Formats: sequence, C-alpha cells, structure tokens
Amino acid sequence: MQDQDVIFKNSYALNRQIPRLHGLLLILQEAAGDHASKLGFGYESLSEKGFFWALIRQKLIMDSWPKGDIITIKTWSLPVQRMQAIREFELYEGQKRIGACSTTWVILDNQTRRPKTIEDSEGLFRPRKDYSVGFSAGRINTPERMNVLKTHVVEPGDLDRNNHVNNTNYARWMLDAMPNPTEMEIREYEVNFLAEAFLGDEIAILSQKEKADPHEMIFKGYRGRDDQSIFSARLIVSMVGETF
Repeated sequence: MQDQDVIFKNSYALNRQIPRLHGLLLILQEAAGDHASKLGFGYESLSEKGFFWALIRQKLIMDSWPKGDIITIKTWSLPVQRMQAIREFELYEGQKRIGACSTTWVILDNQTRRPKTIEDSEGLFRPRKDYSVGFSAGRINTPERMNVLKTHVVEPGDLDRNNHVNNTNYARWMLDAMPNPTEMEIREYEVNFLAEAFLGDEIAILSQKEKADPHEMIFKGYRGRDDQSIFSARLIVSMVGETF
C-alpha cells in the first residue's frame, strides 16, 4: 500500500457558476497546494525562504466531464527532472476515473525571478515511482498566421499571491475569446507558460487562421509593448453530442 504522504487524495465541490475548464483548473491548483503544504513545501514555506512555485507546462486529458457536484482528486509528485518538478493528477467521479493531468513546475527566486535548483528532492517530494499517467506536457509550436480574437487588460482579480497572473486565468481568457464555447466539449487542454504577466498588461489572445484538424485549436497570448509571448495553448474539442 502506498504511503498517504506519497499520494494525496481529497474531494472538492464544483462551482457551477465558473466555466468548467477554468473551475477544474482551480481545483487542480488547490489540490496541488494542499499536498505541497502537507509535505512542507507549500506557498508559505517557500515564501519564507524567498522563493515561489511557478507552473510552466500543463496537459489535461478528459475522458468525460463530471455530471455531479463533487469530484475526487488524486495527486502525487514524480522524481525531479533536472530543475523541474513533475506533478500528476487523476480525476474521479465516484469510482470512475474521468481524466488525468500532468504538470511541470520550477521554483523561482522572488527577487531575480530565476529558477532555483531543487535540493533533497527525494526526501522533500516523496516522489511516486510505481505509476504514471503516461503522458506529459510538451512544447507547443504556434503558427505564423494568427488572428487576434480579443484583448484582455490584466486586472487586480487576475493576479495571484505572487502578483502575477494566476495560470488558470489564461484558460478563462481563451474561452472568453471563443465564439461558441458552450457548444464545445474540451477533450484536451495543453499550455506552455512562457513569461509572467502583471497588472495593467494588455494581452492579445490570438488563434490560428487555418486549421488542418477541425478538432484542434491553437492559441497564443501576446504582449505588444515588449514583443513578448506570454503563453501558448492547444485545445482538442468536439461539438456537444459529437462522437469523438
């Protein structure tokens, strides 16, 4: 039997007033924070040392979306890869697994914003070595020809405790920019976080002009004042009721 510190399990209530993808990402973020705090490397512990966690890549695959109001999350760390910490999740409704997620994190210095070497990772993270969800978030290449769908100016409510945009909000901005998001079922969500965005930044949400695959959508967040790509993302979608 696995040590309870290795695999963290908890149930979370869904907020039906929050769009499904955004709400689910918030729950995954909460579960990651709960487990990290339990093991002693959560936000408060790192903040006291002048560091913070930054999510740099994420991939979520949903087999089905929850029909009820409660889901259960299982999460664990994998062995550290160089300066990157890998955290995985499985999502359950009752006894049924409905999805899985892989995330990649780094520890950044609060002052320099540069990555820090992760020390004593075995003792700290209690990594799981007997199982993996079988996929990870990769690099997303964006096409040259893209259309601006919408522009978002970063507001105070978009920020997290580190005073940069909370990673879950990029998904919300993409959904807000889509013409008919309620008519689509999201099967996969993959994102690369490329740079921090701060209060007052004007971020253009772009999507590709031509789509080779009607089920795939590519997005990019772009800040014009310094010619900086903030994030790139990929969605695999199907229309509601479509056999996929």
